Amino acid sequence: MRELREQAEEECIQGLEEDAYLYSLRSRQAVDTDSFLAPISNVYNIVQSNASSPTVTFRRHRTRHPPITDTRSFVSVPEPIPPKKGGNVGRKPIVLSVLAEDAIRYIFHKMLEEKIYPTIATLLARLLAEYSDFPIRTESTLLKKMKEIGFQYRKTATVRIALDSITFMSQRATYFQSIDDLRSDNAQIYYYDETWSNVGDEKRSIWLSDRGEGRLRKNDGKGKRLAISAMINNHGIDIDTIDTFVCDEDHTMNSSHFIEWLRKAAEHLRRKYCNSTRICIVLDNARWHNELCDDAKPPKRSWRKSEIEQWLRKRKIKYEICQKKAQLFELAIANAPPKKFKADVVAAKFNVQLLRLPVKHSMLNPVELLWAQLKEHIRKNNTSFRLSDIKSLTIDFLNSFTSDSCGKLIQHVRGVEETFRAADELVEEQLEPSLIDSDSDGERDTNENLEDTDDDDM
Repeated sequence: MRELREQAEEECIQGLEEDAYLYSLRSRQAVDTDSFLAPISNVYNIVQSNASSPTVTFRRHRTRHPPITDTRSFVSVPEPIPPKKGGNVGRKPIVLSVLAEDAIRYIFHKMLEEKIYPTIATLLARLLAEYSDFPIRTESTLLKKMKEIGFQYRKTATVRIALDSITFMSQRATYFQSIDDLRSDNAQIYYYDETWSNVGDEKRSIWLSDRGEGRLRKNDGKGKRLAISAMINNHGIDIDTIDTFVCDEDHTMNSSHFIEWLRKAAEHLRRKYCNSTRICIVLDNARWHNELCDDAKPPKRSWRKSEIEQWLRKRKIKYEICQKKAQLFELAIANAPPKKFKADVVAAKFNVQLLRLPVKHSMLNPVELLWAQLKEHIRKNNTSFRLSDIKSLTIDFLNSFTSDSCGKLIQHVRGVEETFRAADELVEEQLEPSLIDSDSDGERDTNENLEDTDDDDM
């Protein structure tokens, strides 16, 4: 009987120890086992007072947890800390390249040519069908980007439709009139553009082994880049005017370098043709193509008042001494001279005409298609990732590009021209007469960037 009582005492103490451990886990704090087990002394008293009574027994009231051998102390369990968010966990914003913006504008006008009202849904479907890697995948994003690049949503008498900016329509009309005049006069028309290729350019899709092997490039840096410029016509690439030079990761083409290239190219073309032949170079609106002559530069807002006054006096424009800088600045802008570009002056010395494309219409330049094929050639064959090899691949590709291939590029661009012509005619003759007048119809768009960038990738 005594052995049974001692066993009952042990089981009671063991159960209380387990209770103390469970309590410490739930409350996430250490428990003083001595204070928690203080009532155990009462158990000894009960056992001693009932030692002669065989009816007093003790039962273990918890048996589902393993026994704890060390009852001297318990370890505190720390509070769990939620994981921290690493920066912006949402989707990255979509930034469209110039070619992607041009694709939207081209498909839009192609649908108009087919006499189909473009909607966000139908336009997105056509874009994804034409360009499988087009970066926009949702209608809401396409709607936002169309507004950013100048499209408007106007209401006719019966339906709301999207229309291109009147500024772009005007530029297209001016360009088409000029190019038609040159073609009718059998002028020699050359298309010019620049691009670049990075030392780290590689194939965009490759096979990898089960161990991740298969990539020849060992680092992720783009490295130095090779700037490339060339011009083409129906007879092929003009090899003598191909220009390449090394620059860093930023495109370092500038007005001085371009003007020097243009002087040599214009002189070369004039020697190639007789003096009576009209020669024209078509180019985009990159900032280094459109640097103003010193006598044609208007004042800048950063100028001091004294500098604006000097500018006005030099041109014999009257002003009041009491006028503020803001008033003088507005007066100077109102009397700003006509734009005169350095490039036009240099080309005119050799009787060569420059014709600028409409802003943000790189699809009208066949050289853009040439660059796409060149970059694909470099990615497939660039295995050493050396600048000298990039240059060799570039020169070899341009030398091997035939006149027939150039003719096909130009013919493709003329098809794009016809798409724009037909779409603009449809808008002018059928859509615009049914537009509902708006107070903002006479306002010119002020948020358009009338300058081309140098991005070639979609």
